[in-house]
Amino acid sequence: MSDSDSDSDDGVDDGLCAIIPIQQQDVHRIVAGQVILDMASAVKELVDNALDAGASSINIRLFNQGVDVIEVSDDGTGVPKHSRPLLAMKHATSKIMSFDDLYKDVIIDGNMQPNQLGFRGEALFSLGHISQNLIVCTRTESETMAQKIQFNRDGYMIPNSIQEVARKVGTTVAVVKLFEALPVRRANLMNRLKAQRAKMFRLLQAYGVLCFHVRFNVIDINGPLGSKDCKNVNILSTNTKNKSIKETISAVLGSKFLSGLCTLRVDLSSIVEKALGNNANLMSVKNLWRIEGLVSNAPNGCHGDKVAREIHFFSINGRPVELPILTKIVSEVWRNFEAGGEGSRKRPACILGLYLPNSMFDINVAPDKREVFFTEEKGICELLRDELNKVWSSQTQGNFAENLVENMSNEKKRPRQEDVNNSHDDDDHNKRNKRMQRRNAFVNSFDNVGSATTDEHIGSLKDTYRREESPTTSVGCTSQLNSMKNHPLGTIPKGDKEA
Repeated sequence: MSDSDSDSDDGVDDGLCAIIPIQQQDVHRIVAGQVILDMASAVKELVDNALDAGASSINIRLFNQGVDVIEVSDDGTGVPKHSRPLLAMKHATSKIMSFDDLYKDVIIDGNMQPNQLGFRGEALFSLGHISQNLIVCTRTESETMAQKIQFNRDGYMIPNSIQEVARKVGTTVAVVKLFEALPVRRANLMNRLKAQRAKMFRLLQAYGVLCFHVRFNVIDINGPLGSKDCKNVNILSTNTKNKSIKETISAVLGSKFLSGLCTLRVDLSSIVEKALGNNANLMSVKNLWRIEGLVSNAPNGCHGDKVAREIHFFSINGRPVELPILTKIVSEVWRNFEAGGEGSRKRPACILGLYLPNSMFDINVAPDKREVFFTEEKGICELLRDELNKVWSSQTQGNFAENLVENMSNEKKRPRQEDVNNSHDDDDHNKRNKRMQRRNAFVNSFDNVGSATTDEHIGSLKDTYRREESPTTSVGCTSQLNSMKNHPLGTIPKGDKEA
């Protein structure tokens, strides 16, 4: 047996459809594009790192609307010198030591210690891999000067790029030309820049409102730096003096928006006890597990027109997230109190923070960590629904019940819309039948429509019209009947149909 025959018997087909490992560099580019989806996700990862470093002030600067450079600076602890070579390496992080740390609850003096927002160690690696350049400047308390470092796309420090610069304690990260390594994603950023900036701005608003212990400052820098044409525009600013969520709402969204909100608080202790009844450490903390925040005032309530709408911000243990299921619950209850009911397009606002044990939810669902799964989702939704009904019912002061009685009485006075529509339909149907009878007078009955008309019948109709009609009418009918004679279905010629 020849070697070729042996290869054929073993199933080898000259390399066709063979499985081979993808090059590591290509794998990194594929995965990095899944972590950083748009401008908003890039800014989010950098802000999360700043919050994890214990920053009390975060500055975001967008050069040329963020197209050229996105820079995030903080006053956190900084990165220790021995950890800097691993800053942009994949799956290298100081946030967790093992998988179990994601679901560990640490309670000190009756307060639950917040988990780190980041934990995958993919943010800086992904940003460096898909951008033109990644620059980090950091300093710790033990240093007198900061280090400015550039990283290549593989996550390694560029040795000749390290410089000593003056800086306060903290870290600055600059992403140069986001998505430069992904041409299609870069083109999408340029073409949809307005939409991407709007999404990013809404995300930063959520951070500014929900993280009320941190000062946020967002600046647009347009034009060459140092020139007369360079303009700095402050598009968002909060203050560290804001110690409550109401103060941050007023600073970020305005006092008028705040006046359209009311306080909401939902006790989740029963849900936590049901899920973790045997954990004495967690259940010993009273009034810790809850939903707390603000929602729009009730429609048609005692607050008049002071009703805030169309903004939904949520957080879990201080982490801004998206919770569509809770948005749906709020909207459903709102429609029960609104005069427009199901047909109304108005939507309420809600800014709510959930406080739950880490073991009752999973944040490790999507790369951007904005989607969340709950172990007791149904119970949480029902408690929220009940509390919304209670709060908005107290604000309406019986107005909603009066509106229902009035609507029911009006229904008795006026005919139903279905009956009115049916009567109109009957009138239209009768009118169409009469028109058809006049136009098809030469046909024996409507059952004959579509069947061929005999020559004998056409001839008798000609004689009838000659005797009963005027000469002018007779000529018109005769020409019409002649055309009918040649028509295959014996129906009205196309030109004589009603417009």
